[in-house]
Amino acid sequence: MNYFAGRINNIIDAHDLPDINCMLQELSPDSAVVDKKTLCRFCEHANTYIILACDEEDLGEKGFAKERGRIVGMVLVNFLRKWTGVYGFIDDVVVRKKYRGKKYGIIDKLLSEADTLALHLGARYVDLTCGRKPERDAAHRVYLRHGYVPRDSIPYRKKY
Repeated sequence: MNYFAGRINNIIDAHDLPDINCMLQELSPDSAVVDKKTLCRFCEHANTYIILACDEEDLGEKGFAKERGRIVGMVLVNFLRKWTGVYGFIDDVVVRKKYRGKKYGIIDKLLSEADTLALHLGARYVDLTCGRKPERDAAHRVYLRHGYVPRDSIPYRKKY
């Protein structure tokens, strides 16, 4: 397995969209499909980083995937500068089903890479959210093992 971390526009391209959309569907079946226009919007944000796990034995036909292999896991991290410092927010933590488990250790490596990135950028902390459904219990254990703790605040969301 190869791992890559950096600004999203330096690591993925339109040829990666099928892999990304496949994983997002595994994460949440009602996920919107990421198209080239959405990818371009992501690339405009200098504070959006992505960490990838790629199977170097399954090379793609074009783009970055041809050199590094198909994406089998990813973590999206956004950083924000506030008055009190730099903060990170992890979103879209996902590993393809056939690559999950201790045999590969992909999720552990992805989260460790996120830690390295956050420390490099001087982040005071990194937040992430995870659903409360029973099927997310394994993810909760992974996050706890990596030092994430439940917060006292209640998350709110407003949809537009």
